Amino acid sequence: MKPLLRIHLMKTNPSALSSSQSLGRHLWWVLVAVCLMAQAVGLSAQEIPKIRIGIEFNSPPLSYVEADGTPQGFTPELLRAMQATGRVEFEIVPQYWSNILAKFKTGQLDALANVQLLAERRETMEFSIPHAALHGVAYTQPGVEPVTATAQFAGKKMAMLSGTTSQRNAVERHGWGAQIVIFKSWQTMLQSVQDGECDFALVLRSLRFEQPDELGLHRAFVDDIVHEFRIAVHRDDHVTLERINDALAEVREGGIFRELNAKWIGPIEPQPIKLVDLQPYYFPVIAVFIAVGLLLFWQRHQNQRLLAKARELQVTQDMLNSTGQIAQVGGWELDLKTQRVFWSDETCRLHGVEPGTEIALEEAINFYAPESRPIIQAALQKCIEQGTPWDLELELIGVHGRHFWARAQGAPVLEDGKVVRLCGAFQDITTHKQALALLQESENRWRFAIEGSGDGLWDWNVPAGTVFFSPRWKEMLGFNDAEIGASLKEWSNRVHPEDLPGVMTVLQTHLSGNTPLYVSEHRVSCKDGSWKWVLDRGLVVERDPAGQPLRVIGTHKDVTAQKQGEMELTQSLHEKEALLKEVHHRVKNNMQVISSLLRLEAAKHTAPETKDALRDMQGRIRSMALLHETLYRSGDFARVNLDNYLRDLSTQFFRAQNVAPQLVALGFELSAVKVEIDQAIPCGLIVNELLTNALKYGFPQGRSGMVRVGLNLNADGEVQLQVSDDGVGLPPDLDIMQSNSLGLRLVSDLTRQLQGNLVIEAPAQFTIRFKPKVPHHSKPPF
Repeated sequence: MKPLLRIHLMKTNPSALSSSQSLGRHLWWVLVAVCLMAQAVGLSAQEIPKIRIGIEFNSPPLSYVEADGTPQGFTPELLRAMQATGRVEFEIVPQYWSNILAKFKTGQLDALANVQLLAERRETMEFSIPHAALHGVAYTQPGVEPVTATAQFAGKKMAMLSGTTSQRNAVERHGWGAQIVIFKSWQTMLQSVQDGECDFALVLRSLRFEQPDELGLHRAFVDDIVHEFRIAVHRDDHVTLERINDALAEVREGGIFRELNAKWIGPIEPQPIKLVDLQPYYFPVIAVFIAVGLLLFWQRHQNQRLLAKARELQVTQDMLNSTGQIAQVGGWELDLKTQRVFWSDETCRLHGVEPGTEIALEEAINFYAPESRPIIQAALQKCIEQGTPWDLELELIGVHGRHFWARAQGAPVLEDGKVVRLCGAFQDITTHKQALALLQESENRWRFAIEGSGDGLWDWNVPAGTVFFSPRWKEMLGFNDAEIGASLKEWSNRVHPEDLPGVMTVLQTHLSGNTPLYVSEHRVSCKDGSWKWVLDRGLVVERDPAGQPLRVIGTHKDVTAQKQGEMELTQSLHEKEALLKEVHHRVKNNMQVISSLLRLEAAKHTAPETKDALRDMQGRIRSMALLHETLYRSGDFARVNLDNYLRDLSTQFFRAQNVAPQLVALGFELSAVKVEIDQAIPCGLIVNELLTNALKYGFPQGRSGMVRVGLNLNADGEVQLQVSDDGVGLPPDLDIMQSNSLGLRLVSDLTRQLQGNLVIEAPAQFTIRFKPKVPHHSKPPF
């Protein structure tokens, strides 16, 4: 436990201090120091009278006497520190309080230490500024809420030591609502709290000197009970009081005061200095305040001038930043000594990093695309060695992977004929590069068309609303050159009415800049009244400053034959799908007929073995019939939703077996998995066999339980099929390959057919894992 004793020097609220108040506080202490120095100089030529000061004989940690008679504690060491300032000289007289108080009254002592300021004492004493302020300390049982304020006293029993300052203070305030119980010794007082007779004990300081173990009680400050201690001198002895205040103020400003508190008492807290303590310094303070006021006025005037200049610089800087942002030009500087590069805000934005970034040269080079790095490294080396500037167009990669082109410029900065740093500029030319690429693409398309691609060409002047149609464009629709004008309606009137809204939407999207190309497949009318399918493609090659399109060029390609082929192929595909669907339907019907025949055959036999065999065969055929029915309904004849198939299969199986759900329940944990048909059939048969085995052997004599079917894809991409039950479990010596059960051997064979692995775990859990085939077609490629 840390000692619970606080010393206050000056109570302030740091959060409430303004900057001017902070400056005034520092100037205040400068003033105090100047005044103290002046007084020290005046006293240096005088003999320092010795002050006989009395301290209590046994009041630790403030003061006590060791066995050899040496005074120890906070106050003796504080008095020695004050004496070391050269302002005072003390003769310390340690005795009981009553003795030193009597000697002080008879004039045998000049001063008393550790005195509380009471109204009745002002008649015979003068008091120094406070040198300590002790908080009240409350002792409580461990685990009990600590007592930290007098507001918590009401209704409690408070133990106190007889004849102490704390007792007198509590009696004057009627115990703050608590019942006061007086004890004559530390031990009995603390023992009453430990035994629960009293709720807490209130003392002036922690008892680690008088009662080192403190009986294991918890101690806490009572923040609103504070006892100030001062040094007292005889009434009207202002000279001695002033010397004591001077020495105390100097020590209190130094680190020794905090060290003494940390050693003997505890952490220092602020305490205000009262005006009465500073009466000797009124006139010097007023003079200094006037000087400080003049200084602050002059400083404010200078600050206003500097602020105006700063605003002008900021305006200039903002203009430069705005200009750089609009032009997409940023600056950079490389310090060759530190090998670090500083980027301007616009350069940081181009690279996608925080403004004000400064990075190593190697990191900066890594922003260039791999093919651009050797170029910039060579330019840097040549500039450093020969002072040659550079102006290059290079590709860079920003923080978020954005590729952009920049015009990178650099030049050397010389000092004493040596290159000490490099500086330059970045300009984003990505848009320019893209425009050049689009222009080149447009030129290539024109060249390809002119060289005989067979496509019709068109060139649309958007503001004028006129279109140039090439002879091939007109010939494609059966018109000669003179029969088609230059109006945009020559095109829009020939687009099929059903296709025109969609075509205009696609065209408008491209004109707005949301797609790189205009591409549309639609029908146009020919001269003879027939319709042709065309692939219409176009590109905006010119825009005004506002981004509005000025010129669009494009081509028409006759795709009628291709469209007819697609429609014929689609028709053929629909016919084959219908045929295959009918096949699955008939296979399912045939299997149901076979299942019905097996059921009738089973009804004729009385032998249980024959009936079970026929019933098992019926279940296997039913599982395959269900698969064909699933394919017939889904319309996807290549892949099967295995989860839906297994759910339907298991549910129908339980219904066919007439299983009472209140006895044996069926549970599912199925994830969506698709497999090809040649994998779905073994999976269905495996589940059929395992469900048959579970119901036949897992729940004898009316035993209840649950059968679970699980399906999911594991982390390795394998299909994991699992059937388990909580019945009587499998025989411990089960060998599936040696088993007489046809169903279990069939499960093993079907697992090998899937090229999978079978894992059997107690009590009765079968897990099959296999790799799904990756289908190449979602539908048969007829």
